[in-house]
Amino acid sequence: MKDEMLRVQSESLTGTRLCSFSSFIPEAQGLRASVHPSSFILHPCISSRPRVHFWDHFRDAMIFLAVTWHCSVIYGTRVRGRWFFQDQETGFFFDIFVFVGELFILPLMFYVAGHFAVGSIEKHGARQFLADKARRLLIPFAFGVVFLVPINFYLNRCVFGTARTGYIRYWFGTYFTTDLGPAHLWFLYTLFFFCAVYAVVWTAHRRMSGARATAPAVPREPATRFLLLFGLLTAVGLAAVTLTVGYAPWSLFLGLKLFPYQSARFVLYICYFFIGVYGALNGWTWANASRGKVAGWTALLACASLGLMVFRARYSAHVDNSPLLALCNALLHAFATLGALGAYAMGLRLWCTRPSKSTRLFTVNSYSIYIVHQPIVVWLQYMLLGIRASAYLKFAVVFGLALPLSVLASHFILRRLPGLRNVL
Repeated sequence: MKDEMLRVQSESLTGTRLCSFSSFIPEAQGLRASVHPSSFILHPCISSRPRVHFWDHFRDAMIFLAVTWHCSVIYGTRVRGRWFFQDQETGFFFDIFVFVGELFILPLMFYVAGHFAVGSIEKHGARQFLADKARRLLIPFAFGVVFLVPINFYLNRCVFGTARTGYIRYWFGTYFTTDLGPAHLWFLYTLFFFCAVYAVVWTAHRRMSGARATAPAVPREPATRFLLLFGLLTAVGLAAVTLTVGYAPWSLFLGLKLFPYQSARFVLYICYFFIGVYGALNGWTWANASRGKVAGWTALLACASLGLMVFRARYSAHVDNSPLLALCNALLHAFATLGALGAYAMGLRLWCTRPSKSTRLFTVNSYSIYIVHQPIVVWLQYMLLGIRASAYLKFAVVFGLALPLSVLASHFILRRLPGLRNVL
């Protein structure tokens, strides 16, 4: 998951009582053991229908992949300079996973968030919706930037020999004056921006039509032809932005280091957020899934990803300046992302339709796991830097410890902190 700017703001990369606009931002605070997040209603107009539990698994899969991606990125060669530091041990399969994962993990996270935004705004109205999102997104963002992200940057300085003070003095001084950044938490303010845009659109539509959104009596599942058209439109948008500002570079909103974004990827993110909204309004449950369709979407993901990998290896230096190359690059990228959407949505809908007791703890804590996991991952990677061992063995240790530690830190620490216990 390319020759992007040297920054560590890497991309890496739902209680019955409330609707959740995102499985990453649970609407019900302090979920009790007796209440599974899958009991959140998806849409006020269809809340009486049987729950489609695969949405919980969809969310969990994306969070799981995000953690895995961050555990893997240090052991690949394609992203040198984009992580906090690099291990001397590398593995070819990490290059493939990091490259492919970067194409779809975040767009699919925004897709799920868009799906759940519909139920939340229809239940509470735009003003309460936006106020709630500000509280549940921006408070964790501020907490993470102040208390979690500095760990990553301090370890970065330790590796490169520029940590001239202890951590406390670094945190009070150098971090806030020099190193301040969001790291993986850029996802939160970006999602808040998308929610704000949706609230404006929803309000304007409500005032013009005067009608409440209603779900269809019979859900209209996404047609393959429609999805392919969506993929084509996202490719055109991606190509247009690539020719305007470039495919990979990061920009700073209002020149602020705390708010970086990638313009080209931003197109995909907002498109997938609003296709999630559109799908929820049309009652998409992906019930038209079949093994053949899963295989077809998986093949699209694999072929487009492989094609993009080969294409970028040969033409990456010329993509930003050639309309034809920019369009080819955008088509491969957009359809790889679309293939992942079809493969994961239909695969999970086909085989993961029941709540799982084995993943209950992960499901309840998924949002806070995303927030807390990165400094744990970076610390474990740092501890293994000087050890001569296979990259695959190091990854197994990092991942094997980071995942349970993130779950425990989320459940027993983060979600019990004053100011956060009613937010996470």
